[in-house]
Amino acid sequence: MNIELQDGSDVHLMMSRTSVSAEDGWRRLYGDITMPGDYGDTVSRVWLHVGGVPATVGFLVDGAYLEELPRDSWRAEADARIEQIRKRDVILRINTDSPESVEVEVVQKKSHFAFGSAVNATALKTNGHYRDFFFNNFEWAVIENDLKWQQTDPYVGIHRWPDTVIEMLEDQGVPIRGHCIFWANPERVPWWLNWLSWLDWIWSIVRYMSWQRVDDVAGRYAGRLAHWDVNNEMLHHSYFMDTTGGPQIRYDMFHWAKEKDPNVKLFLNDYNVISSGQSTQAYADQISEFLANGAPVGGIGVQGHFRTRPDPVLIKTRLDLLASSGLPIWVTELDFSEPDQSVKADGYEDAMRAAFSHPAVEGLLIWGFWNQSHWRPEAALVNGDNFKLNEAGRRWQRLVFNDWRTNLSLTDGIVTPEGKEFIFRGFHGNYEVKVKSHGQVVATKTFYLHPEEGSFVVDLDITIEE
Repeated sequence: MNIELQDGSDVHLMMSRTSVSAEDGWRRLYGDITMPGDYGDTVSRVWLHVGGVPATVGFLVDGAYLEELPRDSWRAEADARIEQIRKRDVILRINTDSPESVEVEVVQKKSHFAFGSAVNATALKTNGHYRDFFFNNFEWAVIENDLKWQQTDPYVGIHRWPDTVIEMLEDQGVPIRGHCIFWANPERVPWWLNWLSWLDWIWSIVRYMSWQRVDDVAGRYAGRLAHWDVNNEMLHHSYFMDTTGGPQIRYDMFHWAKEKDPNVKLFLNDYNVISSGQSTQAYADQISEFLANGAPVGGIGVQGHFRTRPDPVLIKTRLDLLASSGLPIWVTELDFSEPDQSVKADGYEDAMRAAFSHPAVEGLLIWGFWNQSHWRPEAALVNGDNFKLNEAGRRWQRLVFNDWRTNLSLTDGIVTPEGKEFIFRGFHGNYEVKVKSHGQVVATKTFYLHPEEGSFVVDLDITIEE
């Protein structure tokens, strides 16, 4: 978009970026843009440009339109969606001959929606403060670096597995995302694979070593990881396709992983698809490509590394586009680097609310929480050796453990012929209910509130001695 100002100057703002070939036929281009608010009445003309192909290549544009996105009501609309899609009615029936004194305490122990963080393997093993903060604040984990090929295989046939960290997470009942089997960036593959790749002219060494990699890592942790990011950031890099002469290896990687671990959910994962709209349509096209070629893709990973304050209206629009595939979406690597603590907290909350309120999103993991082990220290939730919470950390705790959790003390139930009924609407997840009579606990019940239609009925049969 080219914006001409009345003083004769102009500004170019990129809306969409993708690769198109003649074999593709017609392709849809999508992009979004936020007009700077300080332009006011200084804009004289706005041009929409499509370009980038060589001058000798012709192309056609068959129609274009702009749609204004309303902003004033986004928060109320998001909260209404949260109430609808993240909660369910519960009927708690206390069957007893002495219902008058019965009251209940409802405590949600865990969220069905996945709230988690990347973990630094060394810090988790060696730093007690780090370990305590993680287990007290997050319910899902992704190991930041120690499952990547460069880290696990520093030399051919030499493995360094993060077994200790995985066992620590398993012992605490924390589900783990595997990140990542491959990374399409040529700078992120093992040095020795680049060195061996020259042999591809006589033998398919890259393809063989890739198959061996899946056999090693997916085979080793089969049944223990919930997800795998299969080939990270293929939207922006193409190492394996380039070295093997075509896209087939990218689909094969998914098949190999599925053969080794049939129950794991396999993900595409990429950046600049919700933090920017420039590549969102290209990502949607890539998802369609993989599905059309039979790759067993089970989910869409959207990273979410924000350089400016997250815009919840645009995040929702981008998620809507990606959700058209029908696959579940996970925000896999959220962070927002900002020195102003209040702005950072508001930015995190906006991004989290946009994700939590979207029906296609099943989980959200931030990409680290401690400033001393974060690739973007100003994105952290806690600072210093004493892990002092900043405003963003307090906001995380308020949203995850207060605003989006159900904890109730109920006294005014409905007396029935069978006993007493309590009705409430709760967030999906694990619950513990304590039944009290005259202030004393007389029964305890646990249940899981799944995201299904209709009311969930819990029955407790108790005898109260008056």
